Amino acid sequence: MISFNEAQNIILKHVKLLPPETRLLAESRNCYLAEDIRAPFPVPRFDHSAVDGYAIRAADVASSKGDNPVSLKVIGTVKTGDLACDFVTPGCAIRIFTGAMLPRGADTVVMVEDVVFTNDSIQILTPIKTNKNIRRTGEEFAKDSVCLHKSMKLTPAAIGLAATLGIQQVRVYRKPRVTLVITGSELVEPGNTLGDAQIYDSNRYALTAALAEIGVEHILTQTSKDDQHALQLSLEQALHEADIVITSGGASVGDVDYVKPALQAIGATIRFDSVEIKPGKPTIFATLEDKLILGLPGNPVSALVTFLLFVKPALLQMMGCTVESNIVHFASLNGTLTKRTSRTEFVRAKSLLEDEVSLVTPCIGQESHMLGGLVTADSLIIFDGEPRTLTNRSQVRVLPILWS
Repeated sequence: MISFNEAQNIILKHVKLLPPETRLLAESRNCYLAEDIRAPFPVPRFDHSAVDGYAIRAADVASSKGDNPVSLKVIGTVKTGDLACDFVTPGCAIRIFTGAMLPRGADTVVMVEDVVFTNDSIQILTPIKTNKNIRRTGEEFAKDSVCLHKSMKLTPAAIGLAATLGIQQVRVYRKPRVTLVITGSELVEPGNTLGDAQIYDSNRYALTAALAEIGVEHILTQTSKDDQHALQLSLEQALHEADIVITSGGASVGDVDYVKPALQAIGATIRFDSVEIKPGKPTIFATLEDKLILGLPGNPVSALVTFLLFVKPALLQMMGCTVESNIVHFASLNGTLTKRTSRTEFVRAKSLLEDEVSLVTPCIGQESHMLGGLVTADSLIIFDGEPRTLTNRSQVRVLPILWS
């Protein structure tokens, strides 16, 4: 049995980056860039107004006061999308709209709310600083500067920026093909009638949802009874189609736990077969050529927690992400915790901020079959070391539960 850190390091050491591909920008959500994206032009591309108002010369209103306002003649209008053809001459102003090109001669914009309009003129009651309410050419990005870096995730904001640059296609790392193999003779598809000794299959739905949350698009699922030969056939087919295979159930050492012997029978190399954690001790990691196999426990909480700890980091690394996915912070324990083994325990908890102090409260229902506690949890308390009790307000390490 190996430690959590050892297990995670072994997995990530065997992860290979998937090859790049070209995708339409509209189809690139949650992909990771395989190259830098540079600005083909300055951003903004031209000087324009940040507000609805009037383009003026700041020098014309330098002496304006409430009891001695300056009056400027309005000589034209610039609408968004129009060329600014008129020139702002001394003593004049041009009506301008948000996003419209700044006319020549103007060096500031006064908001429409700050003027008094009479006939064809405006009155300005206070001085206006130069460059007020103007977005200058290239103030965000100079031409040829990197706007989006390689390995950056294409979030809605990143996709919006790429579209701003006129990008239609992007080079991204290919998303992994994943096959789930759910084992267990007792499992029944939701919607069907349960036998007296049967339960509904929750892991297929939960793990499929977890995969989709991090952007995996190609997800196949198989089910297998507790039969080694049938499981071997399922694994062989899964490995033929997928970059990574995830099994659920059958990973322990019981008489009907066939994942490990089935993997050995098809020639896979077992890298580890148990981890010193709770929940999730019977977790298996194996490789076959360049394919990865992660055997997760069958208990629902164990399956999802080990997904967060091991599967998610591996998949993100495959997809080109270079950011650490398991980021730990410190908080104060709200309550007490006792552990009776030396295994590292990942305690489901709910976090809150009280008087600027981060508190974490263990959820009710910590057994590995109790999904209710995981539903309400937003973090995992990392309780490692020897058997002991943590008292109220003890400092603990906390791993946020981030599905996406």
